[in-house]
Amino acid sequence: GLIVFAASNYHHLLDAALLRPGRFTKQFTLRPPRNSSERLDVLKKVANRILPSKGVDLAQPELLDYLSRITGGESNDHLRGILALASDLARRDNRKVIHQTDIFEAYQRYFYTLPILA
Repeated sequence: GLIVFAASNYHHLLDAALLRPGRFTKQFTLRPPRNSSERLDVLKKVANRILPSKGVDLAQPELLDYLSRITGGESNDHLRGILALASDLARRDNRKVIHQTDIFEAYQRYFYTLPILA
């Protein structure tokens, strides 16, 4: 037998052939964090994993709380993506700390930049 695990935050963009009956025997829907405290828990775990590997840190611990308040309804992967992008923006400017402006710019880029469709 063959076991395939697949995940997508963009279910609506998947090819209909993938979603035909019988293709996948089990489908799970994971809910995004419901409130800012759940998002803050996710962000703390992500920050502990991502930031040391990228060589950056937060300028203030409250920045995770700020990010958790402005990202209502976003998935865990979106939260990870924003924090990773904020760390990349700080590194681009040769800084070892992430500032609130980095988080805000990462948020804007992550959600308001249209993807390039090939």
